[in-house]
Amino acid sequence: MASSLRPNHFVAGTLSGTNKVSVPAYMFTTITNPTDSDSRPRAKILSMFHIGPQLCGHPGYVHGGLLSVMLDETFARCVSDSFPSGLGMTANLNVDFRKPAVPDQVYVLRAETVKVEGRKAWVEGEIRAMPEVDGEGEEVVVAEARALFVEPKFAEVSSLYVLCDVG
Repeated sequence: MASSLRPNHFVAGTLSGTNKVSVPAYMFTTITNPTDSDSRPRAKILSMFHIGPQLCGHPGYVHGGLLSVMLDETFARCVSDSFPSGLGMTANLNVDFRKPAVPDQVYVLRAETVKVEGRKAWVEGEIRAMPEVDGEGEEVVVAEARALFVEPKFAEVSSLYVLCDVG
């Protein structure tokens, strides 16, 4: 993301910093081209991030809304490879919270675009808490989610504007 856009971006700006999402999320993306009738690319993303103590709801527990935001943000990146414009907007996001997430821990978010039809793309994923640095404990699923993203009708016009504006 361009540094000029960060101050106004919710995750890269407002939620980022010491004791928050303390480092930018590391994202690893794999893109496949399915052989079915809709040959649009589909992505799988593995993202790692650290959540600090200033993002709690109840003391000692990460706010569930933050987990939803992290899922939504990563899911949007995941489906962007499936749309010609690269822009998908959340139409529906369903999150099932499995275990409480605690601050000062590293989390891994896995997302996968599972279906694409026209301007719609479906994505699924989960967030896992990683074991402590000392090796104690085990991975724990804290949230699972599914979402529907839609490429907005205005996206094609916006992409053309950006392409023309750059030149």
